[in-house]
Amino acid sequence: ITPRASGHIPEQITMIEELIAKGHAYEDDGNVYFDVSSDPDYGKLSGRQIEESVAGTRVEVAGGKRHAADFALWKKAEAEHLMKWPSPWGVGYPGWHIECSAMSTRYLGKTFDIHGGGLENQFPHHECEIAQSECAHGETFVRYWLHNNMVTLNGQKMGKSLGNAISLHQFFSGDHKLLSRAWKPQVIRFFLLQSHYRSTTDFSEPALAAAETGLNNLQDMVRVITSSAGGIGESFDTNGFREAFVSCMDDDFNTAQAIAVLYEWLRPWRVRIMKGDHPSNIGEVEQVLRDAIDTVLGIWPEMQASNEASVVPGLMELILKLRAGARTDKNWPVADQIRDALKELDVVVEDTPTGPVYKLPKH
Repeated sequence: ITPRASGHIPEQITMIEELIAKGHAYEDDGNVYFDVSSDPDYGKLSGRQIEESVAGTRVEVAGGKRHAADFALWKKAEAEHLMKWPSPWGVGYPGWHIECSAMSTRYLGKTFDIHGGGLENQFPHHECEIAQSECAHGETFVRYWLHNNMVTLNGQKMGKSLGNAISLHQFFSGDHKLLSRAWKPQVIRFFLLQSHYRSTTDFSEPALAAAETGLNNLQDMVRVITSSAGGIGESFDTNGFREAFVSCMDDDFNTAQAIAVLYEWLRPWRVRIMKGDHPSNIGEVEQVLRDAIDTVLGIWPEMQASNEASVVPGLMELILKLRAGARTDKNWPVADQIRDALKELDVVVEDTPTGPVYKLPKH
């Protein structure tokens, strides 16, 4: 839902009337202000005292306020002001903060779980939202606040005036002077997931390229494991995996650590499957991986058609066994022939201490 503040003026007026009736707001010459001294909890999100507070409105503060920290709920409109509406206090327009509280209450209720936003909005905007919402309704406004840190580009803050602001659509199309190519949405998502949301995020094409490589590697592991035919040997510890993954996500949405858990658990099983050791509980494995990688993180790979998905891993396993046998017998012509043929198909084979692994070409 993407509501517009201009489409919810009645809700904002109603909320202001409630605040006035409960003694948390007052009117002065067509302006209505929230009285911060009426709320003993004001400042509890940011930890700032009223004495440190400044008014946080978009426009110059008008006279008539009782306290410097009081903020505008409704502003008297001058004749030349473009957007204005009738109200019990005269023609005017809502303050910055009240529109967010009114719209979130309209669609999410008086209390909801998660409120996001940039770190710079913690004070005064979110502080004011809490005060006016809780004073109007007498209930907890938000249970969890997630404040993301700054986004930079090549170490420099993004800004339209600097010419380095890139929209998501421009990332996806590659249509920006600072981009050499288009980037898939999942690559952008994976790049963001690799750092904690409260950390500074620095976009650069080398960093995106590294994220793309990491995503391809992770998705290849998922394809190999989920397309396994299953076996009669050891099972994949789905409970242990789920516990490790959920523990990271429960730790303030630590997606970076959650992705590290994926590599830690999936890499050994890809190697084992390439050597013919398939997990016996493949159905449970696919479900737990979908829960984490698809439902939670949203980076599930595109899978091949069903026949291809089931046949390719088996064929590759056979080819790698033939290659290993030729190398063991020192039949170098056959080993080289297999290597060259795979190379022609853009299939990369890596010899690791635990055995060979392969990477299929990108589609």
